[in-house]
This record gives sequence, structure tokens and C-alpha cells, in this order.
Amino acid sequence: MPRSTIVILVVSAGALVLVVFLGTQGLDRASLWAGVLGLFLAIFAFSGQVWSTWLAPDATGRRHAPDATRATDAEAGGTGSSGAVEADLSDERPDPGWHRPIRIRALSVAAAVVCVVVAVVLVVVVFTEEDDGGGHPDWVQVRTGERLVLADGQTFDLDTGSVGGEDAPEGDLLLSQRADRLGAREPGELAVVLPGLRHDVRRCLDATNWDGTIDGFHDLRRGTELCVRTVVGACAMITIEEPPDVVTRVFTFRYTLWERR
Repeated sequence: MPRSTIVILVVSAGALVLVVFLGTQGLDRASLWAGVLGLFLAIFAFSGQVWSTWLAPDATGRRHAPDATRATDAEAGGTGSSGAVEADLSDERPDPGWHRPIRIRALSVAAAVVCVVVAVVLVVVVFTEEDDGGGHPDWVQVRTGERLVLADGQTFDLDTGSVGGEDAPEGDLLLSQRADRLGAREPGELAVVLPGLRHDVRRCLDATNWDGTIDGFHDLRRGTELCVRTVVGACAMITIEEPPDVVTRVFTFRYTLWERR
């Protein structure tokens, strides 16, 4: 199998693995990993250019080298007899790798430019994305939390980020029924929302399927996002990082909390 084919297969497999990994992180972190994907594309573009221009072997099995290197080699051969020098010079044939058709070289350069442009755009999006409090002028972000754990029979206070017992008066959420039901403290409500790029209060404001509890909590997948309307009128978005099951009865999550200005 040609080395170029092996390189293409390896790079394609790496890209596929990266995309799958991106999907498993939950869409809220997609912008972060998009930066990684952009960097990967840039490296791939540069590697492709180096391979096609400098490293790809020609028809004789030799690797391409700059003209200056070949000229130096020819000069070094001049220490022998004149016949040897003439033989070396007669063997100097145009290197097909250095005289590729213009169309192929143009396509190679264009592909590299496209990859670099996509990479730059992705990286710029990642590092210039500002936290504007969730994207709504009437709401301000007041708290966030990551890698938080809630077990069966426990409550969670979104305002303080603390876990309490089942009867804790300040708990906004209660995990019960062997961790198969998540409930909101009345008159608070919960809603499952469609995936998005990040936590945004507007997605919660647009939700319509509000209910006091979510049954079948075991069936929710990693990356599922929920919205919470609390008793005091605050709004939160929760991303499930590790859903509960019948054995562990614990789920891990991260969240963002907003309040009205």
C-alpha cells in the first residue's frame, strides 16, 4: 500500500475518532472541542503540503530534495574522473515531484488554504466567544458548577451549589424513586430542551414542555440538557454528564443559573 494512502487513512481515522469524542462531550462543550478540531485541520493541511512537495518519493523511489541539495551532490561528484562527473550529470533528470502539473499543485494549495481558513475560524469562534449572561438582556448569570454529584434521596440547592437531605427546605431539585425521578420543589418546574452549543437562558425561556417531575430519569443519555424554573423565579440549565442507573443511583452534572436583573 502506498505511503500516501496510509497517511490519508491514519489522518481520516484520527478525524473520525475526534468527531466521536466531540459528540460524547455534550453539545455545550462543542465550541471548545471545535478549537481542537480546527487545530487538527491546520496540522493536516500543513502535513499534506509537506508530503506532496518535499517528502513524496518519485518514480525512482528517491525522495524529493531542493535543487540546491541536488546541485551540491553533483558538485561533490566532481572529485572523481571527468567521465564519472559526466555520468552523474547525465543522470540528472527532471524530478517529477518538482514539476507536477499546475492543476494538481493548485488543488493541493487550495485544499490547504481551505483547511487553514476553517481552522482559523473555529479557533476565533472559541476564543472570542463572550459570556453575555446567557444571551438575554433581562437575565444575568449568577452561578455555575461542574462535576457535581447528586444521589438518590438527596436535594440540590442551585443558589448555593450544595447538596442536602431529602427534606432540606432550600433544595431546588430532588432525586428519588431509586434515582429514576428528578423533581423540582413546588412551584418550580423542569423541562428537557433540545441540544445547543452552550448554556443559554433563551433556550429555557423558549421551552414549552414544563412539568414538576421528570420520570424515567435512567433513560436520559449523557449530554441531555434540562431547564429548571425555581421557586424564586430564577432559571437554570443542567447538562447531564453521567446519568444514573439502577446500580449507582447517582448522576453527575453541570449547570448555569440566571436571575432577572
